[in-house]
This record gives sequence, structure tokens and C-alpha cells, in this order.
Amino acid sequence: MYTSNINAPTMRYLIIVFLTVFIFPGTAAAEKSKLFISSAIGSDTKFCGNESVPCQTLDHVYELLSPSGFNSTTLLLEKGTYSLRKSMVFTKVEDLSLIGVNSDTLESNNQAKIICEPNVSVAFLLSDNITLQDLKMVSCGGWHESAISKQNAVVIKFKTAVHFDYCRNIWMRNVDIVGSKGHGANFYEIGGVLNVTNCVFENNTVSADTLRNISTSNKQTLEVVGYINSVGGVFVTLNKYTRNQPYFVNVTRARHESYIQGNSYTFTNCSFIGNGISGEVAPKDNFQGHALDQRSVIRGGGLGISFVGKAKSSKVLIQNCTFLANQAYWGGGLQAEFSELTSKNVFTVQSSVFQSNIGHSAGGGARVGHWRKKGVYVPNNKIRFVDSVFRGNQGNWGGGVSLYGSSIFCKCKQDFNSRKIFSFQSCHWFANKAIVGSAIDTFLFNQNRENIGPEVPFHVEFVDSRVENNAIVIREENVQIGEGAIYNVGVSIVFRGKTIIKNNTFTALALDGGTLELYDDVEFVENKGVRGGAIAMYGYSQIILMNESRLLFKENSCLEKGGAMFIQTPGSPRTSYGLSKNNPNICFFAYEDDQISFNQWNTEVIFQRNKAPDDSSGHSVFATTLKKCRMQGETRLNNSVLDWKFIRFHWSNDFNRNTKEIATSPVDITYNAQDWSVSPGEVFSPTVHLRDEKNNSVNGTIKILMGKSSSQQEDNSSSVYLQTDSSLFLTHGKISYLKVGGHIGRKFNVVLQHIGRQVLRKVIPVPFLKPCNPGFYLKEENCVCQDKLDGISRCDKNGKTVYLKAGYWGGMVDGTFYTHPCPRDFCKCSRDNVTLIAQDECVFNVGQMCDNSREPGSILCGKCKPGLSVVFGHSNCHKCRKYGFLAVIPVYLVEILIFVKVAMLLDVDWFSGFLNGFLYSYQVMWQIVGERFVFRDHFMFFLINFLNSRLRIGTYFCFSSNLDYADKLFFTLTISVLTLLVVVFLAKLVGKYPNWCFSRRVRGPFRAICTILVLCYTGITSACLGLLNPVVFGHNIVLFSSGSTEFFQGKHAIYGSIAILFMFFFVIPFPLVLMCRPFFTRLLKPVFNLNRFKPLFDVLQSCFKDQHRSFAAFYLVCRLVVLVISIYIPSGPVKRSLLEITCITVLFIFTYVKPYKRSKQGGEADPKHAWENKSDTILLLNLSLMAVLATATENDNISKRHKAQLEIVIQAMAYVPIVALTWYIYRKTRSRCAGVFCGDHRDPEGPEVTDTRNN
Repeated sequence: MYTSNINAPTMRYLIIVFLTVFIFPGTAAAEKSKLFISSAIGSDTKFCGNESVPCQTLDHVYELLSPSGFNSTTLLLEKGTYSLRKSMVFTKVEDLSLIGVNSDTLESNNQAKIICEPNVSVAFLLSDNITLQDLKMVSCGGWHESAISKQNAVVIKFKTAVHFDYCRNIWMRNVDIVGSKGHGANFYEIGGVLNVTNCVFENNTVSADTLRNISTSNKQTLEVVGYINSVGGVFVTLNKYTRNQPYFVNVTRARHESYIQGNSYTFTNCSFIGNGISGEVAPKDNFQGHALDQRSVIRGGGLGISFVGKAKSSKVLIQNCTFLANQAYWGGGLQAEFSELTSKNVFTVQSSVFQSNIGHSAGGGARVGHWRKKGVYVPNNKIRFVDSVFRGNQGNWGGGVSLYGSSIFCKCKQDFNSRKIFSFQSCHWFANKAIVGSAIDTFLFNQNRENIGPEVPFHVEFVDSRVENNAIVIREENVQIGEGAIYNVGVSIVFRGKTIIKNNTFTALALDGGTLELYDDVEFVENKGVRGGAIAMYGYSQIILMNESRLLFKENSCLEKGGAMFIQTPGSPRTSYGLSKNNPNICFFAYEDDQISFNQWNTEVIFQRNKAPDDSSGHSVFATTLKKCRMQGETRLNNSVLDWKFIRFHWSNDFNRNTKEIATSPVDITYNAQDWSVSPGEVFSPTVHLRDEKNNSVNGTIKILMGKSSSQQEDNSSSVYLQTDSSLFLTHGKISYLKVGGHIGRKFNVVLQHIGRQVLRKVIPVPFLKPCNPGFYLKEENCVCQDKLDGISRCDKNGKTVYLKAGYWGGMVDGTFYTHPCPRDFCKCSRDNVTLIAQDECVFNVGQMCDNSREPGSILCGKCKPGLSVVFGHSNCHKCRKYGFLAVIPVYLVEILIFVKVAMLLDVDWFSGFLNGFLYSYQVMWQIVGERFVFRDHFMFFLINFLNSRLRIGTYFCFSSNLDYADKLFFTLTISVLTLLVVVFLAKLVGKYPNWCFSRRVRGPFRAICTILVLCYTGITSACLGLLNPVVFGHNIVLFSSGSTEFFQGKHAIYGSIAILFMFFFVIPFPLVLMCRPFFTRLLKPVFNLNRFKPLFDVLQSCFKDQHRSFAAFYLVCRLVVLVISIYIPSGPVKRSLLEITCITVLFIFTYVKPYKRSKQGGEADPKHAWENKSDTILLLNLSLMAVLATATENDNISKRHKAQLEIVIQAMAYVPIVALTWYIYRKTRSRCAGVFCGDHRDPEGPEVTDTRNN
């Protein structure tokens, strides 16, 4: 194998000659000695190094050549792996080349791999014409002296794999430097040419934990030791003449300046990957490094460039390079800084990609700075980025690029180029992240004292740029810090060409005291922000529009204010003025020609479909004030600001909406003084509008203060005070949930103060605190609920809403609030869209308390609205004619006459005998099932009304206009009495004219009289009880069913007196006489002969057993008891219990007595006919069950489904009496055919019945 290598083919030799002669111009092949090294076949001997006998290790070669020097030497490393155990330091060497070669011509990779031992590196000092080619250096990094130090300070050392200091003309081709524990390559004071081509600098890192431990250690100890950690891919520095290291003691100032002027540094097709800090860096970490070497410590994770002092006229070109996943505290991918007196240097980055780099403090992709000494003028440096891309980089400031610099001392007011330091042409920023300036941040360090002086800001120019999908990172969820895809502090930004800024978060462009000059076409599209979706402007920021420029804001949005633009203007809010030519205050919009008016500007600003949360936030523009843009003579509420011709607002293609596109901070407070007239403790929401400079209502914060009225003289009374935890409130047209306390009738002032930039104050004089709302009373300067009243369910916490129990009326009578059960269908259960706790609760609302046809606020809703009248056949009021009774009375008389004649012709005695239970069931059924139950069956509804003497003609009919319920009750009483009189009258006619055709068809009138008497008894009784049902409200006594009618006053004195007469001479005596007929016959015999009515009594008592003839009054007494309970007992559990007890008691008595007889001789009941007693028992049992089930439906806890089911059962049970009647008719018809039934052969004047107790 060794022999084979010695006899290498001639081709390999030709390749080596070609590389050494042609690749390195300026160095003749004949003049350079070559030394061959091969890790595979070499041998470290004293005479190694030729092609036949190559050396094996670099350490041996370094020791071998050190005595004679390395000038004009080429070290050719055969492809392989080499271990470097000691650092190689080349001092004052000229024309030295380290080149990797490959004997295999078919393999393109010629790299020789050099693996270093710890603290081992390669260094070149004071050397010229150095070439490194086709090498891969792994894990190298030796300690080298820093170029920066302070006088009398120790020399600071840092690690680097390859170190150049005071060298000229360096070429690096196809060199990879990987895994260094410091810098990959470090270049100090490189003169002439530095050409780095096709090189890779990868994973030259120090862990974050190591840096964190060092940064927290004692700095004084660090200075004594003199070692620091500095990491990154490549670092290039041109320094000031302050070197005092032993190596450079003979370097004069002139020689030093020859190294820092007129140089050319080129990086072509290089990759900087994963350099800088490794591991996770916490937000609080601040790796500033050593105090004596700030610029070189963790600045520029991939590439760091620093020109200091008098470095000038040099060119730096970075082209077709990739910066990927590098990390540093400043400038994750690239850090470049030109400071002090540096001038005329040109720094260019072209066609390069910055991706996934992290600058933990600033400049994720790149950080570039330009410093100047204060008050010194030197020509500026030029920094350009051309056709480069920044994607997915991240930093605190400037996720993509961070630009900073000092103000410039120059006479360059009209010379734009002298201020244009930074320029970006055809560059793109995508998906970068930062806290401030997710894509770009620009920062001006203003060296003028108090920011006023001769120095001017530098300019940053963007040409044909795109800024898209960049995002602000919120580090703390509840701390909203961060803004701007582009964040500008005091710098002049210039947009030229086609500029698109799209879909960025937390505002696309934030101007903090900077200016924006717009040429050509600029578009802000679909950006989102908190304040200002597209642009946020602070301080003296300004947008300067150039001739024929176009600015488009399209579909931007915000979370708070300014869908497209948010403008926070400077200056005092307590001044108001208009613009003039000499006005020192600046409008946020400006034009290149400041001598022409707004409407003459040849430019275009378009706002299209931008969106804010509401109209008060400014869908397009929100400005704290527009006063700096007002012309002379314009006022805050009457101005043309942003209504200029060059501004257009487009919401859609066909709709121009500019009324709510602009909003400002409020400049006026408007209110409704009546809203403050409230009761103590009442929750109210007064109208308070904050008006902006476009007269829009906007949101804001109001402070409310309560004070004594200027006319208030009493000092001993309690003051009015606000019953809230805070006096600050948000208003959006109304202030919600306010309460005040104090004495009723107390005068006071309300002071409204706007909390914000504008100082606004309004004083509202309030005449007095109102009395407590209905349902409340005053207690300890606060209105509290009258929840002890029977009808009140509860009160709302708002101090004004009262919840009544369903079926109750509430209202004010003589200044006092009362509640009382409301007449059926008079009141309406108002809910006011409030979710109630119980289903039977109603909101007390005077305007909605009564039925729509009744007068709101009338007592017990007993008064109809003006123009309406009570009608028959319905509980509502309707509009009626004054003389409607002229048509009603004849119709009613005809109906009564027909009804009576039919009753007499049919000779009906069923309802006075065995079917008492049928009639009783339907006459008390409405009272038994309760007021809340509604019979939805029209037939049943008609039947119950008919059997209670309530006839209907259609749905309702009018009697007269202005009829009230007292009139209606009296008319009902009159109808019942009139019906009885008609039947008596006809009976007399039949007796007097027996040959009359009608008389010949009437067998006897007494059965008809008894039937109609029983039918009318309930009507007369209920009408009399209704007319005698008073309700007491303080000193007022009114009729329950007609609250507008005073009890026994006016017409009611007549109605009531008649009702009392009927009660004492008919309603009560009639059942008493039937119960105790012999007694009253003897008692009244001297005065009145009751035997005159013996045929009537016999008809009524004929079907009862002789010992139970008094039971003819049983159902009448039961009717009276049920009606008394129904009318006089308030709705509630007590009433329901009494009705149930009454029904059960009636059932028990009837079942126990069994009063009916069914034998012709009047003896005991024939078992064959015993079912008649059972029939009434069934009806009374049915009525008792209906009462129990109806009580269950009124339970508050019953579900709607169960309630509906029970109502269906009750509706069905209402038909039981009809079924019994049908069965009775069937039995009676069959018995008639057999000729056997009670009263089978009675004469026309009635049955012959003997009552021995009459004697």
C-alpha cells in the first residue's frame, strides 16, 4: 500500500499544480513550497512533506516548519481526518495556504477534516495572503486576545476556531467550521480583501446554561481572570487604535489605519446554521457579556460585523447566503454596526435568506446599527439589503430586522441621499415574530438635547417591499405589551414602488414620533391590531404624501379603536386652534408641498371595508383629536377634517359610509336631567353621551360626584350620596346600575367628569329625590321592599321593580301602595321579558297592569278606557253606542218571553226534583275550579253561562256607552228578576184566560215557575253579593268589581240598597222557608199567608222523603255558601281549602241522608229506583274531585306538562253531569212508557201533597 501511494499517478500531481498555480493569483507556483500531508499514508519524520513521503499530522508539520517560517508555503492535506492537539499560531506570515486535496478525481468533495482538541485553534497575526480551502474544522476553539480593551486593564480573551488579526488578503473557499465552543472565525483589522466563498459555519455555540451561570457570577472576578464566552459563526471587526497587546506593540497608528480603510469583504454562497446560543433562553436572561468587550459577545449569531473609529471606504458584500436557526442576544442571524467616525463604507446584503433565527433582545433575522459622534459631521455609511427574504425569525424587538442609529449632524435639509443610510429593495418579510416590530423595528437615538438641536433623523427606504403574516408575541397573557409589524421610533421611513403590508397582527405599522413618506403605491390589507389595525401614530408622527401617491387601507380591523388608523396626537387637550401656515403644530397628514390646502393635494387615500368593534371606535380612523388639522375658523364640532377630496371611504362597491368611519376622543358631554330624578336606592341607568369631534356618540369613562345644591341652605340634613363601590363608570350612551341614597325631597347637584385626555365637566342640578317607588318604603335613607303585603311576591334589587303574585292588583291610592286580588280577567300578568323565579309572578307595571281595554292606574282596573264601555258576554271593555240599550232591551225581553213560554209548555219540573245535582253542578262549577281555570270547550262555556242566567248574543253585546261593572251587576240582577216577573205574569194570564190557545197547551205554571226560580236564584245571589263586596284602601272604600265606583256613594247607594233588600227578602229567606216551612208559616200568619205559595213549595219538595222535605233548600244553601266563599274570600290556599271542604261536606251530608223518595205512596225508596240518590252522589263526588284537581293546578311547583294533563282531566269531568242527565232522560222516558213514576197523574194545578206539619 505504501509503495502504491509513493507511485501516485501523474494526474494527481497535475491537479495539485493546477490548484496551486491558477487558483491563487499573485503567487507563482515556482515560488511557493508545497508540503504534503496525509492522515492515511503519511509519516511524521524529519524529512516528510514531499509527495512521496507526506507528513501525517498538522502538529508535526507546525513544529517542523516553525524554525524556518511558513512564508510562501502551501500545505496540501489529503482528504481524511486530522487531529489537531495544539493551537497553530502563524505570525508575520506571507503567502500561506492550507488546502484540502483529493486523489479521487471522481469525488467532488475535497475537504480534509480537522478535529481539534479542547482549547485548540488556528490563528494568523500580522500576516498577508492567507488561503484556506476545502477544509472542515470540527470542535475547534482556542483562547485569543480581544481587540478591545481599556487602558491599564487586563487583556480579555475569548474562544474562536480560526482567528485573524492585522492580516491582509484572506481567501476562504469551501471551508466548514463546525461545533466550535466560541466563534467559528474571527477577523480583526483585516486589510485588502476578505473573500469567503461556499463556506459553512454551523453549530458554533455555547449553551444558555453556561452563559447564565457566567452572567450571574462576580464581574470583578471575571476581569481578573480575563476570560469571557463569546459565540457565533463569524465576527469581523475594524477597531480604533487602542491596542496594547504585546504582539501589536510595534503597530503604529498609520499602519493601523491602513488596515481599516479601503477594504473589500465578500461572503458568497455561505451558510450560517445553528450558531450562537444553544438551548432555551428565558425572557429574563440578559447575556451582556464582559464590560470590556460588549460588541463581540453574543452579537450576531451567524455573522457579526463591527466597524469602529475611523474605518472608512470599505465594502462589505453578503450575497446568496443563508442564515438559518442562529441565536444571539443581539442579531440572531446577522449583527452589523458602524459607529463613531466610520464613513463611506458600503454594506450590502443581496439575494440572501434569513430564516428561523432568534435575537433574544433585538433583531431576530438581522440587526444593523449606525452611530455618529455628537456634533461631528462625516459622510455617512450606506447599508443596503437587496432581494432578500426574512422568514420565521423571532426577537423581542425586530423579529425580522432591527435597525438603530443616532441622529446625524449635517446640512442636509434638502439632500435626501445624505440622510438615506438604510435601504431595502425588493425584500420580503414573512411570518416573523417579536414583541415590538415583528417584521422590522427602527429606532433613533436622538443626540439633540431635549430632542431639539441641529441633528436630524436618518432615513430608511423600502422599495417594492412586502411585509406579510408577521405576528406580535404576547409573553404574558394578561399584560398586553407589543405592537407593530413595523415599529418606528423617531426615524423617517420612505416607501417607494409597490409596497404591500398584509395580514399582520397587532398593527402593521406603528409610528412613535417618526415620519412616513409615501411615494407611488402603498397598500395595507387585512391587518389586525388593538388600536389601529393598519397604522398607529404616536407623538409628532406624520404621514407625508407625495405627488401622485396612493395609499389604500383595505379590510383592516382592530379590537379597540381605529380599524385602519389610530392617532394619538401630542399637545395639551385644553387648547383649541386652527391651522395656519406658520402653525408649529403638525397635522398627522402632510403633503410634499406644504403651501397648498388639503383639497388641492394630488394624492389619494382610500379606506375600504375597515372594521372597528362599534361605530364609536372609528371603523377607519380614530384620533385623540383632530384640532391640529383644522383650518382657521373651524370648530371642534364643525370642521372638515378627513372630509377632504383626496380621502375616500368605501364600505362596499355601491355604498359610501363616512358618517361613522371617523371617531375621536370625546369633547362634549350630553345628558338627560330627568334621568336623575329617582328614589333612594333605585337602580337607574341615566343617559350620558360623550360626543366626539364628528358629533358621534363614543364610549368613555365618567366620574360621578354628588354635591349640595347651591340653593341648599340646610346643613343638618343628610347629603345625597352615591351607593356604589366606585365613582367611575363606563358610558356607551347610558351609565348602568347607579343608586343614590339620602332624604326624599333633598336637592343636590350631579357632577359628571370625563376621565381621559380631554377635560370635560358638566353639572346637573336635580330638584329633589323622589318618593319611593310603588312597593317600597323609606328606611334609613333607602327604599326597601314592602314584601309583607299579601300580594307582593318579592322586589327586585333595582329598587323599582315589584313582583306581584298572579291574580293580584297593585297600585297607588292616595299616595299609598296597596295590593288586592284582582277581579277575574281585569288584570294582566306583565312579565316585561324578565325571567321570573316562579311561574305565578307578574311584574308590577302601572301601564301594563290592566287589560288593554281598561284604564291603566285605575283602582282594581275597574275603569274602562275613555270611549269604552263594559259589555255583556265578555269581561273586556269595548266601544259602544250611547243608546245601544234601545236595541238590547227588546231583544232581551223577546228572549226571556220565549224561554219562559217554552218552559211552561214543556211543563219541566226536572230541575226542581231529582236533577237538582245537575243544575247545582253547573251553577257552582266555575267557582269550584277557580279563577285561573279556563274552559276551552265552547259548548261547555256556553252551557255554564246559560245555566247561570248569562245569555249571549254573538260574542258580546253593548247596552250603553260609559257603562261600568256596577251597572252591569245591577242589570244582571234586573234580568233575573224580570225573568221571574215574566213567568208570574204569564201564569196569571193563563189563569185568567183559560181559553187562550197558549193556556190550553199549558198543564200548570208551577213547575215552570219553580224551574226558572231555581235557575235565577244563583244569578240574583251572585249579583247581590257582587254589589255588596267592598274593598278598603285607606280611607277609600270601593266596589270590588268596579274599583272606580265608591261604595254606597252616588248610584251605588241605590244599587246597594236594592241588593240588600233582595238579600233580606229573597236570597236568605227563600232557602230558610223551604227548610222551616211550618215554622215560618205560623210565624208570618198574622202578616202574610205562606200557604198562598203552597203549590210552589209542593213542587219543590215533592220528590223528597217526608222527613227530609227541608232538603229542598239544601242545594240553595250550598249555592249561597259557595258564592260567599268565592266572592268574599281572597284567592289563595285558604279559599281553595274552604271550597274543597264545602264540596266534601255537601257530599257527606247527601250521601248520609239520601233524601230522595221514589214510591207512589211516599214510603221508603223502592230498591229498583234507588239509583236516583246515587246519581246525585256521583255528581257531588265528581264536583269534589274537580275541586281537588283544580287546587293542584294552582300549585307553584307543578310542571307545565302535569298542569296541562290535569286541566284535560277537569275538562272531561265537566261532562259527567250531562252524562247523568242523558241517563236520567232515558230512565224517565222508559218509566213513562210503563206508567210508573213519581207524580204520574197530577192535576194541572200541581200534586196533592199533605203536610201534617202545617197544622
